Amino acid sequence: MNWSGVNADHPSEYFDHVTNFNIVSLESNTLVIAYEDGGVYVGAATSATINKNIVLNLQNGEQFELKDLFRAGYQEPLYKLVKARAFCDQERSRLADDTGPIRENQEFFLNHGALVLVYQRREICAGADGPTFVTLEGIALKPILNPNGPLGYLL
Repeated sequence: MNWSGVNADHPSEYFDHVTNFNIVSLESNTLVIAYEDGGVYVGAATSATINKNIVLNLQNGEQFELKDLFRAGYQEPLYKLVKARAFCDQERSRLADDTGPIRENQEFFLNHGALVLVYQRREICAGADGPTFVTLEGIALKPILNPNGPLGYLL
């Protein structure tokens, strides 16, 4: 979808807007839809984009949240896995030590048995690096997975 508009608060700011939707996967009664929403203000140095994901249980139509995938107390072990695997740029710079913990509303999607955590532009890396995607394989997640969650089939 493409559209353009003017910022009502600042009529001189013209915004070209694009939204892209993709079906990432459809497996084990789980549908994953990812979309990138954003655009650029005319004259701006960088674009304004956000990556969102919807993970649906096709048996009951409910949307999964990150906490649905894991057992209680998952945040600290998951954060350690993220710190070990996340890089901010092509030179593979590690995340800063003060990178925040896993949030309750953390963006994520599932892709062929792996969990992909999505960090928005400027959330944990420089804005020029764009969004950061951290892929965690099922085998690494096994100790903290909820056997009744959407990744429970990996147990």
